Amino acid sequence: MCTQTDKAEFTCPSAPPEPGSVLLGVVVTHRCEQWAGTRCGLIDRVVDHFGGGDGTDPLPKCGIRSTCRWFAQHGRAACESCPEVIRKPAGT
Repeated sequence: MCTQTDKAEFTCPSAPPEPGSVLLGVVVTHRCEQWAGTRCGLIDRVVDHFGGGDGTDPLPKCGIRSTCRWFAQHGRAACESCPEVIRKPAGT
């Protein structure tokens, strides 16, 4: 579903914070434990598990949707599944 080029900068909603990052953190794709070749494996699994809504509810406001990797991969289904993701740093 991603229509942007591979060189596009995406924001990752599941990245842990690190020095110099914006509130949600930034991880280079080859360093992310969730990276699956050319895409985020986490949102693939989340959408497969939770599906998405029925597509009739308006999407919530989102400050990163225009650059969100998850939205680029799965569109509306990613936004509808996003609240189901529990975010905690690895190893905790």
